[in-house]
Amino acid sequence: MFKINLYMKTVVMATLFAFIAIGNINAQTDNRLNGRWVLEDEEETLEYRFNNSNVEALLNGVPHSRGTYTTTNREITFDYTHFWGGGLGHLGKVLGLEAKWYSKNEIIILATKQGAPESSIKKMMMITIGSHTYSVDAKSLILSDEEGTLIFNKK
Repeated sequence: MFKINLYMKTVVMATLFAFIAIGNINAQTDNRLNGRWVLEDEEETLEYRFNNSNVEALLNGVPHSRGTYTTTNREITFDYTHFWGGGLGHLGKVLGLEAKWYSKNEIIILATKQGAPESSIKKMMMITIGSHTYSVDAKSLILSDEEGTLIFNKK
């Protein structure tokens, strides 16, 4: 009886491990995203640089933010961890930020010390950018959310 129970427990544990592993395989990065993707209009240029789960965003050629991303099915989720002091526009000037990388926590602390609500700072820095649906091929990346759709070209 003991051997049968041990055998069944082993089978159950192996099955659970397989389901966990398969579930984690779904949350990964899409290698087709690797490279530079640019969205240009008359006023601004937004560029994403993807590299195996790492992402950096540039606005008009100036670094803005960097962090990580994951993809699951047709969803991409960004987690920005750092922001370029010189790329945060008015917020960077108000906070007196230098042209260097700051963690999101450093930015929040500096801004709240000056009386800015944390929720406003997060929104301005796009920390809470969340998830987008996406599609990608050799030439274009399409990101969509409730606010609209952006089409980037591969560079």
